[in-house]
Amino acid sequence: MAAQPLLDVVAGSDRALVPRRSSSFFFRLLALQSLAFFFTFAAFNAAQALAGSIPAPPGLAPLQFMAIYVTFALLCIPAPKLLSHIGPKACMLLGMCPYTALVASFLAPHVCTDGTAGGACWSAGAIWALRLTTAVLLGMGAPILWTGQGVYLGRLAAHEARRVCKGLGEEEVASETSQTLKRYNGVFWSVFQLSGAAGLVSSSFVLSLVQSASATTYLFLGLSACCATGLVLVVTSLPALRPAAPAEPEPSGEPGVAVPAAERDGGGSSDGGEVTVLATLRLCTDPRMLSLVPNLFYNGLSLAYTWYMYNTFVFGTSLGTSFVGFGGAPAHYPPSCPRPLHSYVVQAVAPLCMHAEFLSCCPGALGYLVNAMATSVLSRAASRFGQAPTMALATAAQAALWATLLCYSVKPIGCAGCVAGTAGSCLNGTTSAAGAPHCVPYAVAGAQQCGEGLRQCEWLHGDAVPPMAGDVALVLLGICVFHLGDAVWESQLPAVLQTLFDQHSGQQPAAMANLKLWQSLGISAMFGLAQLNSLRLCAGLLLATLLLSSTSLLWVHTRVANLDSGARLGLDGAPAASTQWSTDRREEEVERAQVGRRREDSTSQQQHTDPAPNFG
Repeated sequence: MAAQPLLDVVAGSDRALVPRRSSSFFFRLLALQSLAFFFTFAAFNAAQALAGSIPAPPGLAPLQFMAIYVTFALLCIPAPKLLSHIGPKACMLLGMCPYTALVASFLAPHVCTDGTAGGACWSAGAIWALRLTTAVLLGMGAPILWTGQGVYLGRLAAHEARRVCKGLGEEEVASETSQTLKRYNGVFWSVFQLSGAAGLVSSSFVLSLVQSASATTYLFLGLSACCATGLVLVVTSLPALRPAAPAEPEPSGEPGVAVPAAERDGGGSSDGGEVTVLATLRLCTDPRMLSLVPNLFYNGLSLAYTWYMYNTFVFGTSLGTSFVGFGGAPAHYPPSCPRPLHSYVVQAVAPLCMHAEFLSCCPGALGYLVNAMATSVLSRAASRFGQAPTMALATAAQAALWATLLCYSVKPIGCAGCVAGTAGSCLNGTTSAAGAPHCVPYAVAGAQQCGEGLRQCEWLHGDAVPPMAGDVALVLLGICVFHLGDAVWESQLPAVLQTLFDQHSGQQPAAMANLKLWQSLGISAMFGLAQLNSLRLCAGLLLATLLLSSTSLLWVHTRVANLDSGARLGLDGAPAASTQWSTDRREEEVERAQVGRRREDSTSQQQHTDPAPNFG
């Protein structure tokens, strides 16, 4: 084996050692799928991060993204029905189109003001209509896209497991499928997280080179082209993959299955029955899905908390808004600009303060990079040691973060050189005869943000007292700890769902739709709670929800179904599946799985073979 550096060995049984090629046909398809999502979301993440700083009617940016997630959650329900008709590739293609449209919508002219001619600008109503329309369209496309992505990746893993375990029993195939799902999800989500870092860094690079009012035009032209590249990759590089064929019975007539697919996936559901519009909600009655819902909801809560609460009330309050880029990009006007950005654009003056603010997005890659590296490492750990240890690590890391935020008092940043008798974190724009600024304390949003007409002083801009090194280290460590745990929830929960509800169960599309449904509901709920402007209240809620959801994960893993193999368990935690399977029942199960595969893709006639299957 030393002469084959790209091969490792899978011990199939006592009969054979089967080589696994890391550069197999299906792994190359995974790489292409990951690359397509990388291009699409590098552009979208950059647009989402910079949306609040692009000239637009006040209040548009938060409502635009609220519209996305509300529509996203609602349309997750019928997504499996559509997938059953058009397949996962068409779903990915259809779902990506609105992302390109939303990014391109930022190329629209700026809002008209009293001093601009009508032909060079748009009315505020037109901008509202364009942005909200593209947001709703994206909310419609996102559940289709992510349901298709999860099903397509699950099929790639199943095909790869069949290839590696060719000629072996169903027990070996099921075990290999579970391991492959962990690895493949690790690869996909590592690349996906890198897209966020790439989007922020490349945006800052463009804005630093183009010192003119047309900087954002060039930027969003490039981002639109980036989205279009992802679409082209899906169209030209990914075949319309159908489910992997079920394993055939052993020639000897002896059962080659320790965990039959029917018992692992809910018995009669493996017959490929008709998918209904309410299949997503109906799956929530399954104890396996119901036990995972708390964690999916928690994941959405924690993501929204970090996007808004942590950035605004930890980074922004204690270090200045420009420092938000260390954890995530800003979502409002650059505080260093003395007037709204549209006035700079209208007068064709280069908004250099805009470049300075966007340059702070480069360090915002920190969270994405930590998440990408942790995803790569922890997905391998899950493959080797199982899901339980990695999920325990994620729980411990994030529980420590939320407990710390319950006890930690964020120290507001202080402006430097204030006029005697004044102090605070905000500047009112006036100075004394000696040039010293008049400083004002925070006045709104729970005394953590500056009031109307005031500007926050900035550590990175040199007009604030430097914070303590320990405070800087703590807030940076906090964002790293969060992404360490998030790497597990975002990469391994899909793998768990794809294992529990495999491709032959007929429930995998509904399972992937539930993933995004509950995650989106969690995001929406936290954005609603954020209006209370209470960092500690939301941290306490997250801690309680995390402990509840992790307890639910432990219960399902030990009492309902093994999260690594998908094996259903009895009340005493022992495997419910019999190790002796009659010949008649085994043949019936294979026949039912084949019927389900034919119904899902009636045009496919030939089974895939390695290394270059015929997709028909």
